[in-house]
Amino acid sequence: MVTEGKVWRPNNLNDAWALSQQLMEPTQIVSGGTWLRTQWEGGALPIAPHLISLDSVPEVTTCIHIEKDELVIGAMTALADIIGNTLIKERAPLLAKTCQNIASPSVRNQATLGGNVISRVGDTIPVFLVLEATLTWCRGDEMVNVSVQEWMETSVDAGGILVCVRVPLKREDNFSFFMKMGRRETFIPSLVTVAGRGNYSEETREITAVSLAAGGGNTSAMRLIETEKFLTEKRCSNSILLDVLTVIQDDFKPSGDPFASAYYKRQVAANLIVSELYRLGGVHNEVK
Repeated sequence: MVTEGKVWRPNNLNDAWALSQQLMEPTQIVSGGTWLRTQWEGGALPIAPHLISLDSVPEVTTCIHIEKDELVIGAMTALADIIGNTLIKERAPLLAKTCQNIASPSVRNQATLGGNVISRVGDTIPVFLVLEATLTWCRGDEMVNVSVQEWMETSVDAGGILVCVRVPLKREDNFSFFMKMGRRETFIPSLVTVAGRGNYSEETREITAVSLAAGGGNTSAMRLIETEKFLTEKRCSNSILLDVLTVIQDDFKPSGDPFASAYYKRQVAANLIVSELYRLGGVHNEVK
């Protein structure tokens, strides 16, 4: 057993997994390291005696391709690479837009998709919830797929090394959105993030197949299931959208922090989502 603290750089996934199991003292898996660095500097997390860097592991490095009906993105893919990737812009434009609104350009060049997800508070998580994405984990000799929603609903990690994120491509939408609100416009963690997608018929003014999620700050992102049910097949009108404001505030369960109360975050999330739905058809004044 190895006991001396150091940074390890395995050359493949099997070696990375073996190291994580063999080292006697606590370890931390490192990809870009931008989020971990802020946690270390702020005293929120101690630096583990052993850091296992994945930057030389080909199975998790930049790899973006279509596999059957899924868009597969390697966990070590830099956020900047996601923004500029033609395949992602064509097949998952919501993800590209989201990454463009994370941190500064210099951070996006180093920060990775896997690190943003593993933090559990990353801005990509609401998007992956509405995209119904799946995480692929290495657990020794087996690869395990866990939906982002299932993973977020548990209080523990999946017990492995995140290999990639899989985004299903079967469903087609005619609207999608991502918005975030912070204490200033850029370069600061968000207080509230929202994401959504679905289909809107201009002829019937009905919303169908809608998926919504909210998170941000210290709040674990969550699907807004009751809001989705309420909106489905409703004729979009001003009166309906007023009701949606209330439904979202009941559905979203954020945590308060020193900068914003839970009540304030619920209001912000509701206002952000309803403003996007208003763009679709809220200008109509039909009664319910």
